Amino acid sequence: MTAKIIEFPSKPEKLKIEEQMQILQSSLEELYSALEKIQGGYNELSTQCKAMEDTYQQLLEMYADEIGPENIAMEWLEYCTYVDFKVDPENGKITMTFQPPQEED
Repeated sequence: MTAKIIEFPSKPEKLKIEEQMQILQSSLEELYSALEKIQGGYNELSTQCKAMEDTYQQLLEMYADEIGPENIAMEWLEYCTYVDFKVDPENGKITMTFQPPQEED
């Protein structure tokens, strides 16, 4: 009499795949959490930069009123968000504005 061996079904491949997927899910969760923190930090820094630029722009405008726009060194214009120079062709007078032109409807 020959014995017949019955193999019990097993799914080691399925379990290995699931284990790898769980590891990747955990890693992805950490990465997405880090991305959210970075995005929040970026947004906060961007807001702070905008506020400082606005303050700098106001200070430069006051400075120009004090010394005259023609006397402003180029180094002071580096962080301005908007500066426009116009030279009057008749008298050579320089006019400086710090507000962007109004958009027409």
